Amino acid sequence: MSLQRSIVKNTGFLIVSRIISQIFAFFTVILIARQLGEVGLGLYSFAFAFTEILGLMSDVGIYTLVIRDVSRKKEDAEKYMNHYLSLKILLSALFLIIGGIVLLFLPFPIEKKWIIFLAIIAYSFYKLSNPFFTILRAYEKMGFESLSEILDKALTLAVVVLALFFHYGLLMILIGMILVRILLFFVSYFFTHRTIAKPRFVIDYKFWFYLMNESKYFWFINILGIVYFQVDTLMIGFIHGDAAVGIYNASYRLVAALAFIPVSLMAALFPITSRLFKEDKDLLRQIFLKTIRYLVLLAVPILLLTVILAPEIIQFLYNGQFHQSILVLQILIFAQMFVFFNHIASITLNSIDLQKRVTVITALTLLLNVCLNAFLIPYYSYNGAAIATVASELVNLGCLIYSIHLLIIQRFSFEIPLFKSIFKISVAGIFAGVSVYFFKQYYSFHLFFLLFFGLLIYVILLFLIQEMSVAEIKETFLQMKKE
Repeated sequence: MSLQRSIVKNTGFLIVSRIISQIFAFFTVILIARQLGEVGLGLYSFAFAFTEILGLMSDVGIYTLVIRDVSRKKEDAEKYMNHYLSLKILLSALFLIIGGIVLLFLPFPIEKKWIIFLAIIAYSFYKLSNPFFTILRAYEKMGFESLSEILDKALTLAVVVLALFFHYGLLMILIGMILVRILLFFVSYFFTHRTIAKPRFVIDYKFWFYLMNESKYFWFINILGIVYFQVDTLMIGFIHGDAAVGIYNASYRLVAALAFIPVSLMAALFPITSRLFKEDKDLLRQIFLKTIRYLVLLAVPILLLTVILAPEIIQFLYNGQFHQSILVLQILIFAQMFVFFNHIASITLNSIDLQKRVTVITALTLLLNVCLNAFLIPYYSYNGAAIATVASELVNLGCLIYSIHLLIIQRFSFEIPLFKSIFKISVAGIFAGVSVYFFKQYYSFHLFFLLFFGLLIYVILLFLIQEMSVAEIKETFLQMKKE
């Protein structure tokens, strides 16, 4: 299979699964928010933010290392999987013990402590499947991981529906989530056994040390990334309480759901770009340019239509609740657009062994974000957290772009002829957004019609300015049809 077809196939698997999974996760959050209100959504969000930060001790960055190494040397796949799985089991057990001890000393109500501890258990079983997914991803086989992610989110939604229907709270929802994750772990185990190799528990302290030592930069990047994305929720919770966390996350989870676009694309590209750096730098450049252009085509209408239609979006989704989340959504969508391009920039640097540079940039961004949150959240609560996120993502993007320019574009004499294209796409997006804004001032139409109207104008303009063509669309569909 050619590299281009491999990218199309794997990206297709991941994007379709992420879209379906995010739809299920989206309805899960909406149901919890509608039925349990600001406090219920806030407690749910705080529990998993706390869990993700504490859970960093159970991975130590091996996930990315295994994908990179096995994609280059597939004969070592079974060895990497078994050692990663063995380490993961031991670290997860340590995570449960330390998590329980930490909760004993926190001044939370007993019910909140139980909710957080159950979230820790659910998260542990979810992450135990990672060793299987890394091997499949390194082999550029994304089908099972995609199906597993869909099942996880679909069964979780079913658990939420049943729990709320019978008037149970978060405790029963989390117990159901634990059962779902246990089931999927064993399904992943048996699938890997049948298709790649039999997973085994092995002890090799020398190789364990190699994995942990080589992955320390990836681990540090994971630490910085998760702390960066969750510290605002924790700080709001500790300072302003669960209701404020709920208001913030009602918007935050909406924009975070959009991350599946760059994440899916980069997950499919990472093994391939790692190999192309060694084999064909010109093809690597072509893939990089196409990826940026497609992300711009998606990001521009998402940004402008979300800002303009934020009141209608919040009103429709939360049934008249969470009015204070409107401004938060309008601010955070800018951050998410920066995240689109931060993903491709950081993965590009990681795939060519420049993870140290990414680590330094991420560390500086985290420091800036924590400082801004510490200053803004006490005074402006969730709005302050949103502003801090936008400022931090903008600085992060600037540093990553400078690094790519210095270490790749200049070093390998790459040209990036995209500025004219980006300008034309932006003009088309602004014109479409302004049209929707004035249209809704005079006519009262449903949210879906306004979205359709804005996207229609955007697409028509892209054709008129020759940034989209029938030939390009046909070529893309023909490639997908072949797969």
